[in-house]
Amino acid sequence: MAPCEECMKKGTLSDRLKLFKKGEVLFLLAIFLFFLIVLRESSTYPSDTRSFPALIIAGTLILCGILLVVTFFIPSVKEAVVAPEPEGDEGSSREWRTRGRFYLGWTSIAISLVAAFLFGFIFFIPVSFISYTLLLGRKQMFVKTLLLSLVTAVVVYIVFDRFLGIPTMRGLLWSR
Repeated sequence: MAPCEECMKKGTLSDRLKLFKKGEVLFLLAIFLFFLIVLRESSTYPSDTRSFPALIIAGTLILCGILLVVTFFIPSVKEAVVAPEPEGDEGSSREWRTRGRFYLGWTSIAISLVAAFLFGFIFFIPVSFISYTLLLGRKQMFVKTLLLSLVTAVVVYIVFDRFLGIPTMRGLLWSR
């Protein structure tokens, strides 16, 4: 019997459909659909600048696709990689934490995108780093994350704005 057939027997179709209720699967599907839309939009770019965004988007789509396949068809791999949650109240608090992290994730993405739209792409980096740090619950690393985000923003600014001529500080409120 092939390994995939063994994996298919471990979980029924109804068990796999229950995965759609989990925030992480919905989040992956939303990211996958978002990047499909962005890929379609990037095809309207001039031919000189089309290949770099398409490469980044294709890589993200492939990664999301692999994660979705692993989640649905090879759950044993995910169980081996993802650490189990600590023991305790398994009922509603676990669902509440998952749902809360789902909403916090979307909120952090929305805030990062609004910052990029209003102030330019360069502001996306520190806002997203800080919001992801808070989302992952690593508040003790806040100062390190802040410094890392500022250094990353400076490097991105130098490489893209100065060397490649791609404006990173062009936003709705601040045009440069």
